[in-house]
Amino acid sequence: MYLKAWAKYDHELPTGNEEQDAEPSPNLRCQFCKDLDIDTYDEDMMIFKYYNHLVDADTIAKDLHVDSQQLSKLFEAYKIENCNAVIAYHEDNLKLKKTSQPTLLKHLGQLDNPEMPAGSKTIKSHYLWIGAVKLSKAEIIKSTGLKGKEIDSLNFHYSKEKKRIDETIMLEVQDFDLAERMVLNLDHMGISPTAHAVLLLSADNSFKIDIEEISKTLGMDFIAEFATG
Repeated sequence: MYLKAWAKYDHELPTGNEEQDAEPSPNLRCQFCKDLDIDTYDEDMMIFKYYNHLVDADTIAKDLHVDSQQLSKLFEAYKIENCNAVIAYHEDNLKLKKTSQPTLLKHLGQLDNPEMPAGSKTIKSHYLWIGAVKLSKAEIIKSTGLKGKEIDSLNFHYSKEKKRIDETIMLEVQDFDLAERMVLNLDHMGISPTAHAVLLLSADNSFKIDIEEISKTLGMDFIAEFATG
């Protein structure tokens, strides 16, 4: 509901009515986003576990692939012996001071030493922009300051006439599940189905991509970030 409200706000002309032209209220966010003080979340970066019986920290640590001693210390600090539900969310920019008193869950803190399971894949982040600019890949790399080793793939498609964004995504993105998620996200946000330019950038999750700066430098609208791994 919150994203749809913003999509409508961004693409409709002002009415002149101060109340109708106001930015969408943060109260439209889901309770999870309110608790963490975020506007949206990436479900691929979240692990949710529900148990039909009470479990201890060791069991949860094993299921989440995190350090059991570190989690046990957090349980002790909050005087928790066991629980039957847990949410783990990977987000480097959470404002921890604002997550200390959620309404439905108890926020324990950050686990700094994840134990990656054997054979686990590197998490990739995929970024989607649309716009009306004509650029070369070299210009994009130079203007954003990104280095070749930081980029897993970079696909830029431009046409003098507007083309359907979903068709471009399905042609450029080889991972069908990822392409489908991107298209569904566009539909969910109510964004115009056509554009002159589409930029698809993929990078290792360990690299920090300055989305706001890249959007400003390239003159393109950032749509969303997607994770695979």
